[in-house]
Order: sequence, then C-alpha cells, then structure tokens
Amino acid sequence: MPFTAADVTNACTGLWNANQADCSAFVRAVADAVGVQIAGDADDIVGLITSSADWTKCADGIAASDAASGAKLVIGGLTAHEVGNGATHGHVVVVVKPTGPLARGKYPYAYWGSLASGKVRTDGGLGTTVNYAFNAAVRDAVHYASIG
Repeated sequence: MPFTAADVTNACTGLWNANQADCSAFVRAVADAVGVQIAGDADDIVGLITSSADWTKCADGIAASDAASGAKLVIGGLTAHEVGNGATHGHVVVVVKPTGPLARGKYPYAYWGSLASGKVRTDGGLGTTVNYAFNAAVRDAVHYASIG
C-alpha cells in the first residue's frame, strides 16, 4: 500500500495516546496503519530492520531523515544489550519528515512510546528529535532502516 510522509506522521500522532506506554506496540501500530507488517518486541524489531532484505539500512540519522521525507517508513532502534545499563528491553522509534533542522545536525525527528514513564515518554508524543529518545552514551549507535 503506497503511503506518504504525511501518512506516517498522521499515524504517529493519531496512535500515540493509545500506544505511548510501549515503544514496540507504538511502532507496530504505526506500521500497520501504513500497511507494513511488523511483529515482536523492540529487540525483535531491531533484528528485523538490521537483517531483513526487505528493509534498507540508513547510514545515519541524516539518511534516515531523508528516507522519511521520501515517503518511507523509517524505524530506528537499539536492542536491550545495546541500550546497556542493565536494560531488559530495547527501544524503537518511528522517524518522520523533519519539521526543522536536525538536532546537532544529525538527529532526526521521531515519535515513540516508552515503558518508562515521565519525560522520555512525554517527549515521544511531540515529534521531537531522537536525542530525546536515547541517552547520550548510545544515541549515535541507533540503527535506522526504511521500507516502502
């Protein structure tokens, strides 16, 4: 099913309230809304985007932003192991067409849910940049891939 960059952003804003408490549920809901099937938790989703031939790897956040601007569904994420600090869950986001300059010239705009409450979850519904989704120690290691 063809979709536009606006379709992805609209799915993010429309589905965030119902899925804000779980990043993988949020990503699955947005993907389903644009006709892309994704299953599993955050670690599974990162495994999918990094190993499936159906997904095109983006070299970095700039490339991810460019792909999202070009009507692709773009997912970014890290596994629990990559998040570190004893994390038991990975974390995934949906990259969207930018609404301004990329943060620090490299962090794309995105939406996400979060198992953690507080600011990291609230920020996920604002369509802000991914440097608010991942801590400074790991945010440059986020895997990005596109489909569509």
